[in-house]
This record gives sequence, structure tokens and C-alpha cells, in this order.
Amino acid sequence: SEAGGLYAYQIMLKNAVDQTISSIRHINQENAQIPLKNKQDQAYKSVKGIRYGSEGKDYFFITGNDSTMIMHPYSPDLEGNDLSELKDSTGKRFFSEMVRVCQEKGEGFVTYLWPLPGTNQMVPKITYVKLYKPWGWIVGSGVYLDHNNQALLERANQFAAGKPFST
Repeated sequence: SEAGGLYAYQIMLKNAVDQTISSIRHINQENAQIPLKNKQDQAYKSVKGIRYGSEGKDYFFITGNDSTMIMHPYSPDLEGNDLSELKDSTGKRFFSEMVRVCQEKGEGFVTYLWPLPGTNQMVPKITYVKLYKPWGWIVGSGVYLDHNNQALLERANQFAAGKPFST
């Protein structure tokens, strides 16, 4: 059941990020005469307002391919900051890992700990990231995992590392 649940999360995240990348691509291509900065501002505002999920709280963030936070709707204080050295409580430099995944594969999954919105409680999260190469933007979205389910967390880490599940 853990594998099935993670698979459903993966499909949902990948589809959501793919749709957002498609929206950014559309903004870029349909506004050929507009300066790049204006197109990026339009995309920034559009993506910042998108929410999805059963409670309407799931969101997207955008970083540069240098780990600089471009947009985070719940943590705007991160915007403009180089997050390449930011570590979770396990010591994982997860924004650097997101950049690495996108540089090597163009897209992929990363697991790490991140606070629940509005709290300081660190919770395991699996995030899907994808590079929009023309702008050097990495778009991501993630879901929190049940931190009490060790089997689920181990499978999430295996998935993010590219290891398929065995039956």
C-alpha cells in the first residue's frame, strides 16, 4: 500500500508541475514581443496564486538553477536568497539536490524535511521538480508524508534516489 500511495503522489505532483511548466511556456511563447522581465513577472504572479489539493493548500515554488529562491507563496522571505547551503535537520542540502537532479535529468523527485505551513514542525516531504530551461527556472511542488510510517518514508527515499520498488 505504501508503494501505491507514493505512486499516486508521484503522478499527482508530476502532472501538477507539468501543467505549471506548460503555463509558463505559454506565457513565454504567446508574448514574444514583450520583454523577458515582463513575461517572468507575469509567470511569477500566475504561479504564486495557484493552489490545488483537497484542502486548496498545495502550492508551487520556483528557484533558479543556482538555488536562488525566485518565488515561494508561503515563505516570501526566502525570495532572492541563495539556498544552496540550506540544510534540513538531517543535514541534507535539499535545494542543491533539486538543482543537481534538474541539471542531470531535467526533472525528478527529492525527499527532505520541511515545516508544515504556519508551524515550525518539520515533516518529511517528497517534492517533484522540473527545469524550465529557457529561463533557468526550476518549478517544484511537494506533499507531506506521514512521519509515523517508517516504511513509507523509506520507500519515498528509495523512489527519490531512482530505485524502483520491488514486489
